[in-house]
Amino acid sequence: AAAAAAAGCWCCLLAPAAGLITHQDYVRITSTAAAQIFNIYPRKGRIAAGSDADVIVLDPSVNHTISAATHHSRIDTNVYEGKEIAGKVTVTISRGRLVWYKGKLDVQPGSGRFITLPTHGPLF
Repeated sequence: AAAAAAAGCWCCLLAPAAGLITHQDYVRITSTAAAQIFNIYPRKGRIAAGSDADVIVLDPSVNHTISAATHHSRIDTNVYEGKEIAGKVTVTISRGRLVWYKGKLDVQPGSGRFITLPTHGPLF
């Protein structure tokens, strides 16, 4: 979900703070509904026994600027480069393991897992 991490567009981060949607709607849009669309729910998009236990903690009071230079990715661009946003992920738990905390990434190469997307999802 780190990937889901950060999933969602920056405008979704602003919507709860602006009162346009609830925090519950934010989770539904960026996690539950996304997992359902990609046909990987309830393995992803749900906190329950048997699910992967991927969780983020988002602090809506922290402002920051999006930059590819600060992302942990092989790509060197970001379509939102330079965009100042409210809300920042402060903690990431992947498969029950703390992997992002206090600005430090703690993962080992090969610790990720490829998730096959089943065919015939609800939108197809």
